[in-house]
Amino acid sequence: MHKAMVKEGLKYLFSASVFFLFSLPISAQQNPAEYMDNELIIKFRSEETAFNFKAKAARLPQIFYLHNIEVKDAIWKPEFENRLTSVIQAKGKVAVIPDFQGLRNVHKATFNSDVDALELAQLISELPEVEYAEPRFLYMTELVTNDPIQNDFVSFHNFNEAWDLVSNSSDVIISIVDSGVNYGHEDLDEKHWLNEGEIPNNGLDDDGNGYIDDYLGWDFFDQAPDGSIIEDNNPFGTFSPHGTHVAGISTAIHDNELGLAGAGLNARFMAVKAGGIQDDPSTGVDESRQIGAGYEGILYSVINGADIINCSWGGGGISSFGEEVVNLARASGALVIASAGNDATDTESFPAAFENVLAVGALGNGSSIANYSNFGEYVDVFASGTIRSSVGTSTTGYATFNGTSMAAPVVSGLAALVKVNDPALTPEQIINQIKNTSISIEAQNPPSFVNKLGAGRIDAARAVGPLFPNIFVLEERYVDESGGTLGINEQGVMQITFSNSGGTTEDLSITISSQSSEIIIPESTINIGILETGAETTVEVPIFLNEALLDSLTGDILIETEDPGIDYSTSRILVYDRLLFSVSSANNLAMSFSGNGNIGFYDPLNASGGIGFVPDHQTANFFRANLLYEGGIIMAANNTVINNVRALEGQPYDQDFRPLEFYNVESPGSISDADGTAIFTSRPESNIPNVEITLNTYAFDQTSTSNSILLNYIVKNNSNSLSLSEVYLGLFNDWNIGEIDNNNVDYNSENDVLIVSERGDTENPVVSVATMANTSSVLAIDNTFEGFGSGTRFGTFDGFSEAEKRFSLFAEQQNTSVSGTDVSAVVATGPYFIPPDESISVGFIYAFGETDEELIDQINAARALNAFTVSELNSNINNSFPSETSLFQNYPNPFNPSTTFNFTLGETQNVELSIYNVLGQKVRTVINTELSAGIHNLSVSFNELAGGLYFAVLETSGKRELIKLTLIK
Repeated sequence: MHKAMVKEGLKYLFSASVFFLFSLPISAQQNPAEYMDNELIIKFRSEETAFNFKAKAARLPQIFYLHNIEVKDAIWKPEFENRLTSVIQAKGKVAVIPDFQGLRNVHKATFNSDVDALELAQLISELPEVEYAEPRFLYMTELVTNDPIQNDFVSFHNFNEAWDLVSNSSDVIISIVDSGVNYGHEDLDEKHWLNEGEIPNNGLDDDGNGYIDDYLGWDFFDQAPDGSIIEDNNPFGTFSPHGTHVAGISTAIHDNELGLAGAGLNARFMAVKAGGIQDDPSTGVDESRQIGAGYEGILYSVINGADIINCSWGGGGISSFGEEVVNLARASGALVIASAGNDATDTESFPAAFENVLAVGALGNGSSIANYSNFGEYVDVFASGTIRSSVGTSTTGYATFNGTSMAAPVVSGLAALVKVNDPALTPEQIINQIKNTSISIEAQNPPSFVNKLGAGRIDAARAVGPLFPNIFVLEERYVDESGGTLGINEQGVMQITFSNSGGTTEDLSITISSQSSEIIIPESTINIGILETGAETTVEVPIFLNEALLDSLTGDILIETEDPGIDYSTSRILVYDRLLFSVSSANNLAMSFSGNGNIGFYDPLNASGGIGFVPDHQTANFFRANLLYEGGIIMAANNTVINNVRALEGQPYDQDFRPLEFYNVESPGSISDADGTAIFTSRPESNIPNVEITLNTYAFDQTSTSNSILLNYIVKNNSNSLSLSEVYLGLFNDWNIGEIDNNNVDYNSENDVLIVSERGDTENPVVSVATMANTSSVLAIDNTFEGFGSGTRFGTFDGFSEAEKRFSLFAEQQNTSVSGTDVSAVVATGPYFIPPDESISVGFIYAFGETDEELIDQINAARALNAFTVSELNSNINNSFPSETSLFQNYPNPFNPSTTFNFTLGETQNVELSIYNVLGQKVRTVINTELSAGIHNLSVSFNELAGGLYFAVLETSGKRELIKLTLIK
C-alpha cells in the first residue's frame, strides 16, 4: 500500500529516477516505469498451481505457448524459512515470526517474443491461476559529480553531538542494496559484514541460507559473457561507484585519518549487489546505473540479519512483489530506508512510497530543498544531498556526488545510532523517533511546499536523546447531533482518539483544522497536558460536511501536536474518505455498498474501498473469504445504457453515477436488523441524464433469511418532459469462488434462481443474485470466452462493451449455464415505462448457502417477506421507444388553464413548440431547445391567455406538425 493512501492508521485515498543533480521545474511530472524486456515476476495462487506451470504438468493457457514463457525457480527458497527464524530469534527483533507464506508462490519467468513485457504481464495477471504478474522493473541510481567540497552533513545534522551520546557497538548492520561495494576501500575494509557461518569458496552452502559461498554477501545482477544476467557470490562494485559511495556515507571508518566519518559510527555494512553491470554505449541507456534485483536484495538482507536496509534507488515500477518483500522486512524487524527520487516532483517513487519505507528527500543549501529532490506526502524526512565519499575500484578513491541517493544513507546511519542507543526499538519506533525529532523546514522553503516536506530535516542529537512522544490517530468517528453517522449538510462532531507510542508528554496540545473547503471545522486547540506512553485520549471538535464533498469524495484535515516543554511538534494530514463505502453485516452475510452504485468495492480494479461479498463474516478472513471481484448496476432506457462497471479493454471503468447521499447503515433499522440507504444520480454528461436512484438494503437476522441481503432500487425520472421507455435495471457480478477458473453458473428455472458455485468437492458456499419479480435476464458469462458468439455469448477479459451490456439486460434465458471457468453473471428486471417525475421500484436478493437447496430456500424466504413493493411491468407498444417524430393531441382538451403536450422524437434534435391564435399570430413559445430522442410529456399553464381556439405547432428538423386546442375561461 502506498504511503499516500495510509496515514495515521487511516485509509486515504510511479517512478524510476534516483537521484541525480539537475534542475527541473517543481511540478507533478510522470515518472515512467522501466523494465527488462524478457523477464517477468509471477505470483501464482497456490504452490500446486506454481508447480504445474513450472513443470508443465497440465495444459497451460495459450498465452504461455504463444510467447514461449518458461516459469523458473521460486524466489523464496526453502532454506529461507529456517534462516529467517534463527536470525529473528538470535537478534530478538520481533516476538512473532512473520507470515511469509505468500512469497512461496512468487516465481521468475522468462519469455521469448516481441510483446512488451508490461503488456504481457497485464494479460497474465488476468489469468485465474495468477494473483499478479509484473515485469522485472529496473530502477536507477542517478548522480552527477561536482567539485570537491567539505562534507557539512556532520555538523548541520548534529552528528558530532550524537556520536558522543551513543555507544561504540558494531552490532548494527546496514545493508547496502545497490550497484555493489568496493569492500577493499581504505575507508570501508574494516566495516564489511562477513557471513561467519559460511566457509569461503568451498562450494557449499555451509549456513543453509540458500546461497553458496556468500561469505562477502551476494551479487544478484552480474553479467555473463553472452550478456545474460547471472548471480554469483561477489558483490564488488566494478562498473558503478554508486554503492561504494553510499556505503561510505553510512559506515566509513571513524578516526582513521582517512576520508570521511560515516554517519552510522561503528555500524557495519552488508554488501548486496542488485545492479551495476557494465554500460553498453550502443543502447543509449547507462546499464551501470540500473538496479534490476533490488527486491531480491532486500529479501537477502532480511534473512541474513540486516537491521537497516538502504535503497538509494527507485522508479516508476509499482511492484506487488516489492511491496510484499518490504512488508516482510518490517514484520521481521528490519527497517527499509529509500531515496525519494530526483525528479523535482511529488510523483511517487518506489520503493520509497510504500507504506513501510522511510522515504528521504535531499536538502541543497541549508534547509532549502534541493532543486532536484522529490517531495510530497510520501516523503518522510530530509537530509543533506551533497556529500564527498568513497568511490572507485582502488583503495583510495573519493568523489562528491549529489542526490537523494546520498541523503538516504545519512538517515540510514542515523537509524543505526538510534538502534544502538535503544536496541529494543522496533522499526516503526525508530522511524517515529527520527521523524518526531526532525526540524520543520517549511519556513525556509516556498509556500507551495507546505505540508509536502515531511517532518523536515533530521537532527541526530535529538534523535539519540530521550524517546520523544509519538502521537497518532488510533480511531476517528464522525457523528451527527443524534449520535448517528454524519451526513452531507449536517452539523456534527468529529471524535478522534489519539494514542502515544513514544515518550510521555509534559504539556501536550492538539490543534485540528480543515484544509479543504468541503469540510468546515472551526480551528480548535485542545490542551491535553500529560499523556503517558501507551495512554489514549479522545477529543471532539465541531464539523460540517458541505455538498462539494460529493464531488471530491475526500478532504484534508490538519492535525498539529505540540509540547513546548520538550520542544516537540508535528503536523500531519488526516484524509477524510468515509463516504466511499459502508458495510451491511447484521446477519451471516457481510457486503459493502457505495454511494455511486458500486457493489462490493468502490474501486474493484484494486479491490479497495469495500469488502466484497463475505459469507459467515463473523469468523472469516475478509480478504480470503470474499467471493466477489466486482459488482454494480447497469441501466438501459431509451435505447442507451448507463452503468458503473468495467468498460472496453484499456479504458477506465464507466462511472455514470454521482452520489447524492452516501451509503449509510442503521442497526437496528426500522424495517430490518440493518437498514442501509444511498442515493445517486446519473451524471449530466451521461447517456441518460436526470435519473435519480435510491438504494435501500435490508438484512434480517433470522434463520430463514440470515444468509441474504435484500436490495430495493427506486428509480425516479427527474426530467420535466422526457419519459423513460423500455427501462431495464440489472446487476453485473464477477464472482471469484475458490479456484476461480473452476466456477460454474447454473439456472434453477422452477425458482428463477441463477446459481454460481465452485465445481467439484469444495468447502465454499454457492451464491446467487435473484430478482424479487419481473425477471428479464438470467445471463451466465464465461469471462475467458474469445471471438464472436451470439448476442448473449461473450467474454469480459477483452472488456465489456455497451452493446454487450444492453444485450445482458434482456437476454431472458438464452444463456444460463457455463462450467469450469472464470464466471460473471447478470440478473435483470424490466421493461418499465417511467413518465417525467415518476418512479418505479425493483428488487434483488444477494444470498449464499451450503447447498443449492439452502440457497433457494433463503431467496424464496426473502421474497416472501414483502419488505417493499415491487412495481408491475407497465411497458406496452404505445410506450416503446419511437422511431419518428410525432405530435399527439394535447390532454385534457378543452382545458383550463393547464394541459399536457405529448410528442415523440426519433432522434435528438432542436425542437420548437409554439402557440398561435386564430389570426396566425404567435402568442407563446413553449420551448425552443435541443431535446433527447424519446417520448416527451410537457405540462403547460396558459393563465395569461384569453379563452378561445388556438393552434400548437411543433417544428423539428425537416418536419412541422399542428394540432388545435381550446382554452375555456
